[in-house]
Amino acid sequence: MAHEIQHEDKFGEVREHGQRAWHGLGVEIPDGLTAVAGFEQIGLDWRTKLMDLHTIYTDEQGKKRQFKVHSHKLHVREDTMTELAVVGAGYKPIQNTELAEFADHLTTVDRGVTLETAGSLYNGKIIFALVRLSKDINVTDADVLNQYVLIRNSHNGSSAFQRVPDIHPCGVRQHLAAVRPRLVPWHQVPAHRFHRRQDRARPSRPGLDF
Repeated sequence: MAHEIQHEDKFGEVREHGQRAWHGLGVEIPDGLTAVAGFEQIGLDWRTKLMDLHTIYTDEQGKKRQFKVHSHKLHVREDTMTELAVVGAGYKPIQNTELAEFADHLTTVDRGVTLETAGSLYNGKIIFALVRLSKDINVTDADVLNQYVLIRNSHNGSSAFQRVPDIHPCGVRQHLAAVRPRLVPWHQVPAHRFHRRQDRARPSRPGLDF
């Protein structure tokens, strides 16, 4: 997935025994971090903003005129002013820290949730976080299955906010490499529903199905 990784992207991963995070492209983060703390350490806590669009044309008399585009906005990173996308005027961004807070809200049902890996793709157009749940599944006495949840958001409008349960860390890269506009089988949350859910102190019912 090398073509998805660009010069402004950052990654962090829990590694052991001196292993290189993201094949040397990322930074090592300590085990046990919350998603919010991990985003700060990795450098994913930057914000985005919407800017007005204008068009300029020259009339028949050679005079230049400027008009504001009311139907769309320019979505950019605040730290580098990199263009993320041209979006509709009603688009409501989900900030990276909000994604991290959403991941940490899983502690309302599992107090041992910790960040395993996080990063960005396409100069920040795609943001993701993989968190590990504390409740492992004992298949046999010698076979323990760790549980993970992948949370992903796009800043370019290519997909909705997504929560992908039951994913293994080895499958994260393959999942992110297959970036598609819409992935029907996965749970997707439009921005307006996401912000309503963030206002709740606890999920509406037990479990991970928020």
